[in-house]
Amino acid sequence: MPETVGSISNLQLKLGLWYARNKILFRKALILFLILLNAFFFGYSVFATTQLFAVHPNEYENVMKSLVVNGFYPEAWNAKYPLSDLQVTRLDVVPSGPETSNISAVISNPNTVYVAKKVKYDIYVSSEIVASGETYVWPESTKYVVAYGIKGTPSPADANVSIYNVEWLTMAQHESFVDERMNFEIRGIQATPERAAIEGKRSLGTIGFYVRNQTVFNYYDVGFTIAVLSGNNLAGIYYARIDTLKSLEEKYVEVNTLIPFPGVPQIQIEPDINVLNPNVYFTDDTITGDLK
Repeated sequence: MPETVGSISNLQLKLGLWYARNKILFRKALILFLILLNAFFFGYSVFATTQLFAVHPNEYENVMKSLVVNGFYPEAWNAKYPLSDLQVTRLDVVPSGPETSNISAVISNPNTVYVAKKVKYDIYVSSEIVASGETYVWPESTKYVVAYGIKGTPSPADANVSIYNVEWLTMAQHESFVDERMNFEIRGIQATPERAAIEGKRSLGTIGFYVRNQTVFNYYDVGFTIAVLSGNNLAGIYYARIDTLKSLEEKYVEVNTLIPFPGVPQIQIEPDINVLNPNVYFTDDTITGDLK
């Protein structure tokens, strides 16, 4: 049985004396441990900051983008990505027929992460609205809006475009979203100019091309804006639409032209489908009747 002194055993007395002799050493060891732990966290912070801003400079931007949720914008985000208004960067009046014209405007979105998902516009000649519509513009992109078949040839100085009721959507990774859904291969573009009347018969000009849907999605109502350029000048603008375009399907598209082409034209074709709208998609079993 261990020896006791009063109510304290001999073992407890020895442990107490050992602690009394070494408690200063314990304190020094604890302080050293805390210093080393603090130095570790400080060193890791320096390392992580270096990785974030020097080794992987885009990581900070991606983290900031991930913080933006449904209209909540931190101050740091607003400072880095200020929202800029849409701009009308070009306005042209081009002939569309013997007695009609098309008024074409180019709307530009200068923002890098904000999609103008819904844009209303009015096209004026003097004070009269000749066309109204709704469109969309991806970040750092442009979009044609056109008033087709206007009587006469108004002066560009009398034409104007009003943009209003713009709804914005933040899409940090919009490039991959667009690439996945707007991958249309356009090939075989052929332009046949209008020919003058021969023996009372007039030959219409045509612009035709093949389009192939390279995505995994099936689409309703796919449009195409067709711009005819002569150098840097817009010589004509047209619009074509097909009812459906299935995944990996190829179709031939053609529009008639009522004006002669200026020399050898350059033709630009832009697909026009708002892939943010869920109503543009379909599965095969939703098509019935003649659309099958």
